[in-house]
Amino acid sequence: MKDPFKVQLGERIRMLRKAVGLTQERLAEKADLSVNFIGNTERGENVPSLKTLRRVAKALGVHLKDLLDIPDVDVAETIDEILTEINDEVATLLKRKEWEIDELRGVRNLIRIAGRSLVK
Repeated sequence: MKDPFKVQLGERIRMLRKAVGLTQERLAEKADLSVNFIGNTERGENVPSLKTLRRVAKALGVHLKDLLDIPDVDVAETIDEILTEINDEVATLLKRKEWEIDELRGVRNLIRIAGRSLVK
């Protein structure tokens, strides 16, 4: 799963690039970057350094703050995705062995203890 921030940043760069009528090639040239780097960034596969973001913003003719004007990632949605992954991983691990009831209770207690320590 791609990092939502990287995806949103890439979408923002693509939208601004198209709004000013630049191709990826022309943006890469103006920002002194490779076309592959621009493409990877627009697809959310990487996140440029601050220095590189300044160059991209300048090449687009916008302020850096305009480039980074990205709404916050939906935290609740991200938490739900992570919890689903954790539940799937735990279920897979538990299914790999024939458990005694006391062992399962021990695993359950460990998960409860871990959960309480995260909330503190």
